[in-house]
Amino acid sequence: MARGGIVLGYTFLFLGALYFYYYNNNVRHNVDYYNEWLEGLNVTVLGIDFSVLDFAGSLLCCLRYRSEFKTAKSWLEVLFSVTLMQFGGTTIAGLFLGQVPSWMMSRSAFPSLVAAWWVVFNFPLDFAYKFLKTTFLGHVTMFVAGVLTYISAAHAIGSWGIDKAIFNDFHLNSANIWKSYVIVIFTGTISASGGGILADALGFFHEEAGKSLTLTSTSNLFTINRFDVVAGANRAFWLSIFYYYFLQHGADLSSAPASFHANRVEGHSLLSIVYVAVYLLQRQVDFDPFLIWTKISIFFGYFTRVVVPHYYDKFD
Repeated sequence: MARGGIVLGYTFLFLGALYFYYYNNNVRHNVDYYNEWLEGLNVTVLGIDFSVLDFAGSLLCCLRYRSEFKTAKSWLEVLFSVTLMQFGGTTIAGLFLGQVPSWMMSRSAFPSLVAAWWVVFNFPLDFAYKFLKTTFLGHVTMFVAGVLTYISAAHAIGSWGIDKAIFNDFHLNSANIWKSYVIVIFTGTISASGGGILADALGFFHEEAGKSLTLTSTSNLFTINRFDVVAGANRAFWLSIFYYYFLQHGADLSSAPASFHANRVEGHSLLSIVYVAVYLLQRQVDFDPFLIWTKISIFFGYFTRVVVPHYYDKFD
């Protein structure tokens, strides 16, 4: 009962945030400005640029990977693995579109990951890891990093995913890519969730001894009972659909995709608002609204399996 009340309270807060965003011009202007500012926010240390969003996401990836250790690993395997976790989605999206992955073109993305890897795995006396895991300030730091990571995931759908597909001026058929919902929605979905899918498929979260970086079993993305594993992919998929059609809202389709630019910034802000709301719900009551669809589809699957089976048994 208490859990339901908290979820209801957050729902009203979320709706209130949307109301103020749409009906208060100052709020909308500030949210749009700071959301875009965060995407490009870098800190320069000793002449090296570090992305704040990429560092936050990389920090949580490294912490998650370290918590799943089963066997001893070389520094190179660890660095390679957390790179897949952090940048695997945008790598797949870039290669799928025939582009160099955006993080490889960035001056700040990979240095941010290396910095997070060093903090979590190589800091003298392991002080940083113990600080993050055992102190109040460490928990506050991880909470802030979580918020920034979810904002980064929102930008992965927009700026680093769907925008890369729709505004792909270098493609031979760039004027028509926006018409293919398969290309656009796949790009947004995989950009925001591909790292987690790769990590799960390669056994990072259910590693067998001596079989890291190996396809050891069916990914939990395709299993029947593990709702938690598909949460990231579900969220990215539905929000990719939303963002794709939001770009077209009120736009002149005869001049598309150039006319979609009018809705980009507002679309980015709405994605970030939704992602932050989901993060707060997960932190407070371990609830992700995007898992509801999975459970509903399974429920209706019991009534439709005569036509389309929920899963297939072996064939003779």
